[in-house]
Amino acid sequence: MKQAEHSGLVEIRSFARSIRQNVEAVEQALRLPWSNGQVEGQIHRLKMLKSKCSTGEKARA
Repeated sequence: MKQAEHSGLVEIRSFARSIRQNVEAVEQALRLPWSNGQVEGQIHRLKMLKSKCSTGEKARA
């Protein structure tokens, strides 16, 4: 982490800083068995349906 924070690449430094600022959430995400993948999948599906309905395409579920 320290190497990343002192990297010559701005993107790497920014990523390391974000991880450091959210270290508790990152640790919990790695440690706990829960995932919001199913929820995100349903949200994506609903957004696609909404998009198709607003453009006049036939919506398929």
